Amino acid sequence: MRLLVLSLLVIAASGFSQNDNSISFDGTDDYIDITNVRNSLTVADEYTIEFWFVFDFAENDDYETFFTVNQSDGKNRLGIRASRVAYDGIDGSIAVVMLVNGGGQYLAGDNFLGDGQCHHVAFTYSPGACKLYIDGVLNDSANHTFDISDTDVICLGQDWDFGLLTSAHLRGEIDDFRIWDVEKTQAQIVDGMHVEMTGSETNLITNFTFNQGIAGGNNSSISALENSANLSENGVFIDMSLNGVQSNFIEYGCDSSNVFNPPNDSTLSTCGDVFIPSAFTPNEDLSNDVLCVYGKCIRTMNLKIFNRWGEKIVETEDKEFCWEGAYKGVRLESAVFHYVLEATLTTGASIVKKGNISLIR
Repeated sequence: MRLLVLSLLVIAASGFSQNDNSISFDGTDDYIDITNVRNSLTVADEYTIEFWFVFDFAENDDYETFFTVNQSDGKNRLGIRASRVAYDGIDGSIAVVMLVNGGGQYLAGDNFLGDGQCHHVAFTYSPGACKLYIDGVLNDSANHTFDISDTDVICLGQDWDFGLLTSAHLRGEIDDFRIWDVEKTQAQIVDGMHVEMTGSETNLITNFTFNQGIAGGNNSSISALENSANLSENGVFIDMSLNGVQSNFIEYGCDSSNVFNPPNDSTLSTCGDVFIPSAFTPNEDLSNDVLCVYGKCIRTMNLKIFNRWGEKIVETEDKEFCWEGAYKGVRLESAVFHYVLEATLTTGASIVKKGNISLIR
C-alpha cells in the first residue's frame, strides 16, 4: 500500500566525463539504489530535492516512480511519481506522497507532463511547509511535518512495496538529480535549474549528473553512480544493463540547450523535423525571450496555446510568429501552458504536435 506520492511529473572509476548525458530506465526491473544519501539527508532540518525528467505517458502502465524514500518494511515515507487518475485524480502529471502522522498526504501537479519532453520538478521541505514546483512554477503546497529515518531506503526509478518488493518501475529518463540542505525559494530554483552543478556548491549534499561512460555504449563495467557532492554517498546500479539505448547513459540530458534552443541546421535537415522549445524566459535579457516554431520546410501551420484552465490565449497561422508571453497586451506571469500545432510541409505531409510550454519570469 502506497501512503504518499508526489504526482508530477556514476562517474566512472577512471574519472569525471564531460558528456551531457541523462540516465534511461527500461520500466521493467532496473533502478538505482541511493540509500547512502540518507546519511546527509537525515540530519537536514530542511531540504530541496530537484531533477529533470522525461517520460511518455503512453509507454507506462502504472504510476511510474522517479524518487522514493521508504521505511524498512517498504511503506512509503516520501515519493515523487507520475500520477494516474485512479490514484491521484489526473493522468500524466506529478504527485508527491508523504507519510504524515501515519497517513498519506499529497501534493499534486495539474498539467500533463507525460509528453516525452524535458520537465523539471522541485520539492522543498521545512517543518510545516512543503511545496511542489514544476518547470519553475509553484503548483501545490501544504503544511506537513515528517522525518526521514536512518533506517529508510532510498532509490531512483521504482517504488518499494510492502516487504521491500520492487514496483512501479519508471520507463523514462532522469537528469541532474540534486538535494540541497536548504529550502530554496522559487527564484533560486529558477536561477539554478538550467545550470549543471559541479558538486562543490554551498548547501549541495547530493549531485548526480549522470555524465559517465559512453552514451548508448557498453558501460557494464561501471557499478557506482558517483555523487560529486559527496563521494562516500554514491549510488548503486541494480539490474541496469548499461549497454544500449535503454537502461543506460544516453545523450542529450535535460539542460538549457535542449529545453530552450532550436536544433541546428544539421538536426533539422529533414522536412519532418519541427521544433518548439518547452520553455522560454521573456524577461528582456535578449536570451530565450520569445517562443517560436522552428522548421525548414513548413508550408502552412496553425498554432494554438492554452492556459491551465483551457482558455485559448494564442492562435496564429503566421510561420514567422514568435510569442512574447503576453495575452491581450498584458504580460503573463510564470505558468505552464499547453500547445497544439498542426502543420503541412512542402513535401505534402501533415504533422500534429502537442505538448507543454513553461513561461518562466
